[in-house]
This record gives sequence, C-alpha cells and structure tokens, in this order.
Amino acid sequence: MLSLAGYAKTEIILWTALNAVLFIIISLQVTSIEYEGFYNCTTLEWLSIPTTITSIGSRAFYQCFRLNHLYIPDGLTKINSRTFYSCNDLNDIRLPETLTTLDEYAFYHATGFANPHLPNSITSVGSNCFVTCNNLVELNCPKSLTTLPGTFIYQASSPRSFIIGTNITKITNGAFRSLSNFTLYYVRTSSY
Repeated sequence: MLSLAGYAKTEIILWTALNAVLFIIISLQVTSIEYEGFYNCTTLEWLSIPTTITSIGSRAFYQCFRLNHLYIPDGLTKINSRTFYSCNDLNDIRLPETLTTLDEYAFYHATGFANPHLPNSITSVGSNCFVTCNNLVELNCPKSLTTLPGTFIYQASSPRSFIIGTNITKITNGAFRSLSNFTLYYVRTSSY
C-alpha cells in the first residue's frame, strides 16, 4: 500500500498514478511530508497543504517540474535542503509567517520563481538557496535576517533588484556571484 508519512493511501486524495496527477489535496490527519514524499511527481501542478503539516522533509518536492501553485500554511518553521529542487514552474508560492529557516539549495533551479515574499520571521538562509532561479526579478531580504550566505543567489539570469536593510551585517563571499544587470538597494530605515 502506498503511504506518505505513515498515512494510508485513502487519507491522501488523488494519490493515484503519480505520473498523471495534476493536483493533490492532503487530509487533515497528515502532520508531515517525509523525505522525498512527492519526489519526481513530474505532472503535479497544484498542492493543498493543510494547517496540520508541521514538517516537510528534504527533497519532498524534488523534480516536481510542473508544480506551480503551493500554499504553505502557518506552523511550518523550516524548509529543508533541496525541498523545491528543480521545481521549474514554481511561481505562485505562499511561505508561512512562522518560517525561520531556509536550508541550503531550498529553491535550487526553481526557474519560474519570480518575486517571492520572504517572511520577516526568517533568521537563517542556507547557501545556494536561489541558484539558477532565472526568473527572479526582485527579492526583499527579511528584517530578521542578518547574514547573506555564500552563493545566496547564483547564476540567476534575470534578477533586477535586491533590497536589504540595516539588519544585514554580513554579506558572505560570493553571495551575489555570477550576476549581471542588477541593483542592490540598501535601505537605512526599518520600514521597508
């Protein structure tokens, strides 16, 4: 029997023939999406995550190439390593206001990612978080973030502007590596 985080197939609506599923609604009984839970679900476009989800494992949506709409409710505090790796069409995502950590490679090669809202609750961002996010247009750094890691944004072909505030005390080596045609705005007030 197919399972996800210890829950039977009947608790995950439309969890049949993953290579033909366009959307999935997860039951309220599910509290976590484990490591590689939706790995390589290449036709999945839309996913409804309930408020009961408190944990999403590494590589949970790895290579879900067509995933474009994802709403993550408040409660989740960490997006693990490679969670949205190669989610090429991901362009409509709501990150929870409870989120504190984006691990390394969290959105690696999410080429559709254009203008993400990073909640002010984020205090830690891992290296290579936004590598080859080619449609990234603007990124406002959260007020609670103090350090931009190495290769924070790397080889993104179309970024235009990045807004950082007085809270940023360290920009590590290579944070904006291999970027061209972008503007870095440093905002001195706390009201950006």
